[in-house]
Amino acid sequence: MINKNFKEQFKGTTFDGAEFTFKINGVVQSLAGFQLKCEFKKVKTGISAKTLTIGNGITITDAAAGKFKIDAFKIELEPALYHYDILFTWPVTNRDKIYVWGTLPVTQNVTNK
Repeated sequence: MINKNFKEQFKGTTFDGAEFTFKINGVVQSLAGFQLKCEFKKVKTGISAKTLTIGNGITITDAAAGKFKIDAFKIELEPALYHYDILFTWPVTNRDKIYVWGTLPVTQNVTNK
């Protein structure tokens, strides 16, 4: 399980993305057949401000080695502290589990392009 709190980001700039390795009890797990879904919310039980899935913001870079990443994206979120997690859906059993979670603080930018 990974608790990853990102550094402060500015609205209108680019979040550089983040790489992860999927492990359970320290053992790397294959991501073959998994579905991954990530949501960013101001309030944990609120409406999603941004949703990512495989092929739409999440990339599996090496399934056998459990490696995946949140792709870089332009921060168009309103300034706030966002909570996120990544839902892993196991192949065959369709079991859902959260293995990655944290926060993303977004601050209002001053300079515009």
